[in-house]
Amino acid sequence: MSDPNPPAGEPSDEVGYWEKLAASGPQEPPSQIQFNPQSGTVLGSAEPQAAPGSVPAPPPNAAWAPPPQQQTPYGYGVGAPGLPDHPKADLAFVFGMIAGPGAIVSCLLTILVAPVALVLGYQARKAIDAEPGRWGGRGKATTGFVIGMIGTAVLALGLVTFTVLVIVAASDPDALSLV
Repeated sequence: MSDPNPPAGEPSDEVGYWEKLAASGPQEPPSQIQFNPQSGTVLGSAEPQAAPGSVPAPPPNAAWAPPPQQQTPYGYGVGAPGLPDHPKADLAFVFGMIAGPGAIVSCLLTILVAPVALVLGYQARKAIDAEPGRWGGRGKATTGFVIGMIGTAVLALGLVTFTVLVIVAASDPDALSLV
């Protein structure tokens, strides 16, 4: 006769769980079990289980869905993924990056591209805003536009200063002498 409680790990002579399961025929798959992390409840099981100290679980037939994702307002956050950058946005960004050091150290050759960055950045932003689903790269266009604006202001200030110095030197040659 077989032992009703055989030691763990040793087979018994009686029909086991798997044999009973196979003999009972095909089984329906268990229902989808969902977990609500906000209330700590398990939905879809026979008995909802609430975490200690949490809000009581809703009835088992209540469906739980995660809260909808909020859309960021237009113009904020990261642009739509997968949209190609507008070609003028890339050019404005590059020219702005070239003009930036020129505005800081007053190098005449690099600051000459600042107005180009300003115009290209403005045109790219206008084109991107006209077709928001087609073009991306508004951030690059804005960067080129702003750096181009700063560089153009520094260029204009330098040209005005240079013009005033030339006029003063032409009217009185001794006014600019260091001796």
